[in-house]
Order: sequence, then structure tokens, then C-alpha cells
Amino acid sequence: MKNATALFFLLFLILSTSAIGQNAHKLRAVFVYNFSRYIAWPNGYKAGDFVIVTLGKSDIDRELKNIAARKKAGSQKIVIKTAGSVSELSSYIATQKCHILYVSSALSKKMTSINKAVAGKSILIITNNDGLAKGKNGSAINFVLRNNKQKFELNEGNAKKRGLKIDKKLKKLSIEVN
Repeated sequence: MKNATALFFLLFLILSTSAIGQNAHKLRAVFVYNFSRYIAWPNGYKAGDFVIVTLGKSDIDRELKNIAARKKAGSQKIVIKTAGSVSELSSYIATQKCHILYVSSALSKKMTSINKAVAGKSILIITNNDGLAKGKNGSAINFVLRNNKQKFELNEGNAKKRGLKIDKKLKKLSIEVN
């Protein structure tokens, strides 16, 4: 675990100081994968596949699929699913587990509907528009650019209300918001 922690910190430092540009989706995909290592889901989520759903059209899908082809989340196989709308997301999570929900910029204005759709589920919601982690209807993690560096905001309250536990190492790397 110490090696994994050191690798994450090193990767975080290297990638957060890189120019973002066209590689933003690659960088965010690596972050999403690493978030899976520093979040604890309830016991019912520790069996079966580790499912990441992307909501809306996003370039991150391809990068997440590349990661899923060669990595695991703990001992779980990573599966990437795509939902084109909030209603499609609702239908999927009514019958399947979802660990992480990545919301595309285009659909991020529907956070109220998204939160209703995932109510009662232990899903880590990740967004990437300024201010989306703030408030009780926001995401748990939100990607932001600060000084041309990729950073992320963390709303621990939004994670806790979904039954998720955040590792203190992840908290140290984040910009904490309420």
C-alpha cells in the first residue's frame, strides 16, 4: 500500500503540473481510476464488477476503457458503461451497481435530477465544471483548473451522505469545499 500511495502522489504531482490542453480527458481518467483506490464503498459494493458510468458524451470514455483493459479496482474487474441521459442512468442503476458516476460538462446542469436518480445509492459523483461540488446537491469530486494545473475539489459531506469514506491521503491532495 505504501508503494501505491507513493505512486499516486508522484503521479498527482507530475500530472497536476502538466499542461492540460487536449490531454485533459486522459489526465482525468487517471485521476478517476486513482480515486477508486482512496474511497471505501460499503460491503455490498465490494463483490462483482467495479462499474464506472459516464453520463453524457465525453472523451473520457475511451481513456477509462483503456485503463479498465489493464487495471483492476482492488480485486474487482473495472467495467465502463455509458448513459446518454439521466433517464437512461436511472434505468441502469435501478438494476445494476454503479461505483463511480462521471458527469459530462454538457449534462452537469442537471445535477438536481442526477442526485434524485442516484438517491440511496453509494455512488461517487464526479464532475468537471467550476462550483459543482459546492452545496448538498453537488458532486463529491469536481475537477477544476487552477494556474493551468488540474486539481480537484472534494465535498466530503456529499460523499458521506452516499455511504462513502474518503481516505485522508486523498483529502490532503484536494481542495476541500462544502
